[in-house]
Amino acid sequence: TFMEVATNDDRNDFFIVTDEEVIKAEGVEVRPKVIFYRTFDEPKVVYQGAMEVEALTNAVGASSRPKVIDMTEENAQLIFDNELPKLLLFKAGTDVKEEFVKLAHDETVAGRYIFATVGEQGDPELGEFLGVDASNTDPELFLFDVRDGRKFQLLPPLSAETIQKLITDFEADTAQPFLKSAPVMDGWDSEPVKQLVSTQWSDFVNQDAHVVIEFYAPWCGHCQSLEPKYTKVAEYFENKYEGEVVLAKIDGTQNEVENIQIRGFPTVLVYAKGKKEEPAQE
Repeated sequence: TFMEVATNDDRNDFFIVTDEEVIKAEGVEVRPKVIFYRTFDEPKVVYQGAMEVEALTNAVGASSRPKVIDMTEENAQLIFDNELPKLLLFKAGTDVKEEFVKLAHDETVAGRYIFATVGEQGDPELGEFLGVDASNTDPELFLFDVRDGRKFQLLPPLSAETIQKLITDFEADTAQPFLKSAPVMDGWDSEPVKQLVSTQWSDFVNQDAHVVIEFYAPWCGHCQSLEPKYTKVAEYFENKYEGEVVLAKIDGTQNEVENIQIRGFPTVLVYAKGKKEEPAQE
């Protein structure tokens, strides 16, 4: 088991100790015994789990990371090279960070979550992806489940207790996922192609009409090529079949919709009248 874990790990150093004096000096009475040595947090951690490949691999991973990682470009891999849920703290002051660190050392969550603070040295695109509000300095925490891409936001007051409550709700599957939404635009419905944001999604899709919606990105060349053709189609249906077929677009970089995963731009979804559950996708 030990050798298999070591063979598949290119980050940590593994040693088999046979010197009886060293074994005695380290207080090993029952064998085999695995001990992790490191230069942060507790310098020596005795492994208490099963001698099984998966369990030992997970323990090595957890023990090779600080309980709280201050994210930089160099150590980002420690945060994202695993499938553990991430607790990511942005714009943290001293008091909030102390509460964050306090919970990270709680044995009920240790090893089951990645705790990381994200400041100026972190990836600026991470905050944009999650939906961090860059317009103020209030701390924000996101629980990010990399297994399915869901995000859960926690705003002040932030404390060990409120973060623990988020974790409890997440594990009970009662936490409400956070979805980015841009503000509703003035005159959003004044043109043949309506300009949606995610807070308008449900009402717009469920209207008594055939609904066509394009997810686009402002920087997407294919989206820009599609725009005049898409507008022409919208004008045709507005003139010939007003109220029967409606076309809209939504900025997929600023808006997210529950249970819809957009893999690329442009993506066009068609919701047929009376059949709104499963859209056709182009």
